[in-house]
Amino acid sequence: MSSGTLKDRINQVYSEPVGSPAVDFILEYKLKRSAASDKPVAKDIYAQIQFGNFDNNLVPRFPVAATSITGTAAYLNASGDLETVNDSDIAGYRFSIVPNGGQRIISTVELGFSVRVDTGGTDEAYTIDDLAVYEVGTVQDSEPPSAPTGLTVAGQTDTSVSLSWTAATDNQAVTAYDVYRDGTLAATASGTSTTADVVGLSPSTTYHFAVKAKDGAGNASNPSNEATATTDPSPGGLPAPFGDRDIGSVGISGSASYDEDTGTYSVTGSGADIWGTEDAFHYAYRPWTGYGQIVAHVDSVENAAEWTKAGIMIRASMDKQSPYAFAALTPGHGTVFQDRLQAGGASTLTTGSTTTAPYWLRLVRDQTGISAYDSFDGTNWTLLKRETINLPDTIYVGLAVTSHTNTRQATAAFDQVSVGEAPPIESTYAPFPGTIETRKAWLWNKVKTMQEESGPLNITEYVAQILDGQNVAANLQKLDAMYQSYDYEQYKTVAKMYAYLMVGDQFGSTMMDHVRQYFASYAYAELPQTENLRMSNYTAGYLVGQYFPDLADLNGNSGATLKSMNKANIEAMIDAGVHKGWAEYESPEYTFMTYLCLNAIYQYSDEQDLRQEAKMAMDVMWFEWANDWIDGYPISSESRAKGDSVAATDPTWRGQNHTALEWAYFGSHRAQQTVGESDSSSPSLYRPNLEYLGFVLYGGMSYQPPEMAIRIGQNTAKDYESRKTNQQNSSGRTMNIYRQAYVKPTWGLATEVQYNRVDNWLEDLPVVLRWHSDAPNPLFRLSTDQGTAPIGNYDQPESHRIMQDGKAAVGVFKLENSPDYDYINAMFPDTGSIVAKEEQGGWVFSDAGPMYFAFKFVKPATWYHQSDTDPSNKVKTTAQLHPTAQLLYSYNILRSQADKNGWVLETADASEYASLAAFESAVLANTSLDASHIDETNPRLIYHSLSGDTMDITYDSAAGAYNNTHKIDNVPIDYSSFKIFDTPWLQQDRNSDIFTATEGDEQLVYNFADWTIAEHEPGTDPDPGTNPDPEPLFADDFTGGLGHWDLFGSTAWQTSGTGTAAELSGATNLTYPQRAVVKTSSLPYGSQDYSLEYGAKGDRFRTMFRYSSSTSYYFLEFKNASTVELWKYPNSSTAVQAGTTVNIADALPGFSLADWHNYKLQVQGDTFALSVDGTPAATFTDGDLTAGGIGFALKSVGPDVAMHVRHLTVNPLS
Repeated sequence: MSSGTLKDRINQVYSEPVGSPAVDFILEYKLKRSAASDKPVAKDIYAQIQFGNFDNNLVPRFPVAATSITGTAAYLNASGDLETVNDSDIAGYRFSIVPNGGQRIISTVELGFSVRVDTGGTDEAYTIDDLAVYEVGTVQDSEPPSAPTGLTVAGQTDTSVSLSWTAATDNQAVTAYDVYRDGTLAATASGTSTTADVVGLSPSTTYHFAVKAKDGAGNASNPSNEATATTDPSPGGLPAPFGDRDIGSVGISGSASYDEDTGTYSVTGSGADIWGTEDAFHYAYRPWTGYGQIVAHVDSVENAAEWTKAGIMIRASMDKQSPYAFAALTPGHGTVFQDRLQAGGASTLTTGSTTTAPYWLRLVRDQTGISAYDSFDGTNWTLLKRETINLPDTIYVGLAVTSHTNTRQATAAFDQVSVGEAPPIESTYAPFPGTIETRKAWLWNKVKTMQEESGPLNITEYVAQILDGQNVAANLQKLDAMYQSYDYEQYKTVAKMYAYLMVGDQFGSTMMDHVRQYFASYAYAELPQTENLRMSNYTAGYLVGQYFPDLADLNGNSGATLKSMNKANIEAMIDAGVHKGWAEYESPEYTFMTYLCLNAIYQYSDEQDLRQEAKMAMDVMWFEWANDWIDGYPISSESRAKGDSVAATDPTWRGQNHTALEWAYFGSHRAQQTVGESDSSSPSLYRPNLEYLGFVLYGGMSYQPPEMAIRIGQNTAKDYESRKTNQQNSSGRTMNIYRQAYVKPTWGLATEVQYNRVDNWLEDLPVVLRWHSDAPNPLFRLSTDQGTAPIGNYDQPESHRIMQDGKAAVGVFKLENSPDYDYINAMFPDTGSIVAKEEQGGWVFSDAGPMYFAFKFVKPATWYHQSDTDPSNKVKTTAQLHPTAQLLYSYNILRSQADKNGWVLETADASEYASLAAFESAVLANTSLDASHIDETNPRLIYHSLSGDTMDITYDSAAGAYNNTHKIDNVPIDYSSFKIFDTPWLQQDRNSDIFTATEGDEQLVYNFADWTIAEHEPGTDPDPGTNPDPEPLFADDFTGGLGHWDLFGSTAWQTSGTGTAAELSGATNLTYPQRAVVKTSSLPYGSQDYSLEYGAKGDRFRTMFRYSSSTSYYFLEFKNASTVELWKYPNSSTAVQAGTTVNIADALPGFSLADWHNYKLQVQGDTFALSVDGTPAATFTDGDLTAGGIGFALKSVGPDVAMHVRHLTVNPLS
């Protein structure tokens, strides 16, 4: 029932203030058993009540749980007469509704009965009559009061109307009067009152009123006569339908006015605060129904106190204790977001940007809740917080001011105020299907609008905004504050190195002191740590040695020494990663941290050999990600995947991690809706400050994934089985992890089992079943309880042993030493991603849409339900009780406790069976499970699967070596034959130097002995000695603007054109150099020998090389139609010519600088050779300057000078 007296009464109780007495209800009906089966399933013969909009905290899902009725006197009665069943028979039929202040109410009441017999049983039936749910202690009263009479308007203001009427009568007593405004309930008065004030009205508006009387039984009278009133005009000239009033106890009456010429609202208010359980402020408001948004530019705020608040508000009512959402600007604390979730409840506050007026604020109410944003320009919005608040359909939106000092007033000015429809949810989704560039642009915008929880945290957000010229001064202040705090996680140090290298050219001298002090606060040396932390420490140390050569770390190492020792550590980790497989494979949290470091090495190292190693390591990562990707979902077991939020990764939501990067390049079967912790309303996500995706997304980064990997990732018809091996754990010690996957175009099953295990983490996902769905979280997985960790968070490979055979997987469990950790959890998402679920014969059968799956525990199991709003210890009572431990999604959890246990998972493509019922029948008829050995010393399970294979698994130790305990048709699985990669596209033997990637008629061979990449024809033996063209150090086709270039304030340079016609052009008549230099983040100033090639035309232009500062570089000056000279700034502000003038026309008759030519300058040691259009033209020698970047410059000697450049490439010298 979605409507009716019962639902209304229950919601009335839920809406009463917190602490009000609970109200009991009783389920009652008459029952007779009309057909008696010979095989009734007693537990499935029951009645139950289910509430819609439950959270199992404030509102239970099942107020009356499914309790068998087979033991009641009515059921057992053989007379055939109907007999009553109520709480006297089943105590659970009496249930309590506990008031929650309206924080959550129900949407439906569902009353259901169930009957079931076992296979082959005769019919079972029963009859129900006189079904009722009634309130305990109520007097049955169906007579309504008489209608009130004489309703009149006693007075009105601009925002209120006073009413009076003649009392109604009732056979019991009138308990309340409801006042309706234009048919909508607007106020309620007590049963003894005959007057009411209706507030929150709009000025100059005509309203129609009526009153109804109510009694204690909920009976309502007919309406009174109608009274009509027109409110007074707004004294401040507010535009319709805005009105204004004081709310709460204010010391000085407030006011609001509007200047039509400037579009400015001026709001003046006193009041102690908007905070705590009640508010005091002045409010300029208007009503709004449904979803909507308010945007305002806060132009000024009078500083009556540091916590004076002026902002925009969404409010349930004009009551001082009303629920609300409030985005405000303060004189002393920047922007803040506040809310009160229930009437009279406490308020909470989230800090935003550290800023002062003028600033922009925005509140949006849509399907996701209420979202608050701030902005420096009204275009680029930063999320402050998203919150779910139970508000009526019609709310009040407007401008609120509290002085925070009740004896003083404060005035705030607002302009560009707009109230309107909320943007469609779909408008915030990523472009679909989009392109790589549009998807990356969407992610880049997400980076720039991450949520700030408290204080400066989101380093990527600040850097991204600075790179785009947004809020630069404020963001530099935030970065400066971050450099003054110590970080215990080494990847944060790498993030701060990125920030320095990307925007450090804008740091002042004091900030640079903080930067140097920060990087000098660490010891960059070999660590006994996890993979990502080791790589982070070594990468940071290496780059400190390169970019701060005079800076010593805590061990006293600096410069070349620090750089060299950390290079050795980096190379050792890369070597292990490409030969043994990365330890933190497919970890949504940690894989990206290692990738972030490799990208930093490739981007910023001045050593080509190390850059090549980093590139090849990243390439292999991309090939594995591409292999595992099925149009939006990774099909793989996962290492170091802790927490519900890292398990969920799909088009509804995924973290700002490597899967988001994969999505940008590979795409998905539906639009990506949200990404990153800022986009999730789950309280378990509190760490957007650890999201560094933006650093590698930036357009100035040089690394690009292999085109073949992109094609493999974009393949939407994958249909294969694969095997992989990883041979190291996160601390770098030897172990063996055998991984398998069965993959179809729209779903896949992946598992893993570990051997030779030492000191490894418990954060793996050993069983992963994902499928395509339009609903969130299409993922079935298994976990085992560990300590106080949240349910579903961890696994224990030592206790939990798993094997896979194609579409089927089995597992055995043996608890060794931890008596409280003998639970296995089967996590069934309760998000709509499972279309239907049925149970039979101990199996749970699920229809997931594109596929079916069946799961069965050997030992008894019990169903539980836990949602993202439930306390983290609801099901697993030993879990830590903290918001960050809550689930990201709702789950139905099948939980089995036994020291020795087992399970079976069977899957099938939906195309294989006509229906879920057909799949059920096939499993029940054609499979068998022998669990007779499950309680032996080493539990054993034998399963005959749908494929016809017999799977036989016996428990063995994860710390030991594999000893043929996993068998298929009595033949042991040969795990020793598993390769590092053995998939349709990827091949690599264990510890092999050769990795091959094959797609169609193309094959790439990666040789990790000499660090080369070669192309081969598939089916031929690769030649490890083939060395392809090296990666360029830098390239720019000028289609992406000037992001790679430092202009040093010059306005002489610009880019224009598209495609092959895109160019860099400059023109000036200034008599001092107008420089355009490749940023050191794109081409390090430490670069020594290289060649630069470009197309150019012009006259009197300069090509700069070995550029390290404005007083240290060489340049070739092309002038006088055909001549060239070598000049240098030898660490001096005065240029000196080196060598003689050369006429290029001597080598190329008819040459003219005004025509397009291809130039190549080879810079090697002290020799600089220039060729034009492939013809040697000049050679110069000089040994003063040994390293630096490249660029172009113009300097006039009177007339205008100009230059045009196309297709610039800087290559290493072989």
